[in-house]
Amino acid sequence: MEKNTTNYKFLNAKDRATERKNSHSVLDTDRYHYMTAPHVQTSKRKRDRDGFFTPYEMFHPYSGTGLLCAIFGETPARKTSDLRGTQDMLAKEAYEHEIELFMCQAKSYELQFYKRFCAEDRAEECYAKAVAAGKHPDAPKLTAEDTRQTILDAVTWRFDWIQQNKRKCYRFAEILIDAKEHRLVTDREEEENFVDLFVRNAALMPEPNRKLIDCMYEAAWYSIYMFKYGLDRQKVPAPWYDTKEHDSGKGRVND
Repeated sequence: MEKNTTNYKFLNAKDRATERKNSHSVLDTDRYHYMTAPHVQTSKRKRDRDGFFTPYEMFHPYSGTGLLCAIFGETPARKTSDLRGTQDMLAKEAYEHEIELFMCQAKSYELQFYKRFCAEDRAEECYAKAVAAGKHPDAPKLTAEDTRQTILDAVTWRFDWIQQNKRKCYRFAEILIDAKEHRLVTDREEEENFVDLFVRNAALMPEPNRKLIDCMYEAAWYSIYMFKYGLDRQKVPAPWYDTKEHDSGKGRVND
């Protein structure tokens, strides 16, 4: 992979805002703009008539062994490897639940706008009835149909964006944490290339997209530390970010 000579940094929201403020380039900061992602194919679990997911066996008591022991036989080393694999899957399970919450938040924003539009439509209906009855009320303020769609699009792009980028955010957090915890790295060059590309793409994103990347990355960070490494949330170190003074991206995987 050819290295880009531009030094991109993975800054937190506060430092990004400072850099935009101090930037000499002309930025259209007043315009809300965002990137979209390919549409995600849907697949849903079944719900009962009250809206709850039909009960299913999400977990069962751990037997102490896993796939390695089942194939090659039980040894303490294989039991340990199987346990690590189970903890890894648990971290991903917890992360997926965090992703579901982000999706629910985005859906809530969408429904709030529909609530507003419904109120406008009801006001228009009442206005029409009043006029038909010979009254002269003030006309309600209405949002034009094309403007409504623009507003909704500015919310619903999150649905596909979250789903299409959740895996990359998890992988980014996983690589950084494994390096921090001095875990064995099987392909350092591949991981460094992934991190460099992730940081570059994040640095070039519109701020609405980047904020979601931060949210998913931090959710992955806490999920991995809490459910893969078994730390209490209060003991989890703060998610890693570059600093404005950090002139080089070197060491993200090596530190």
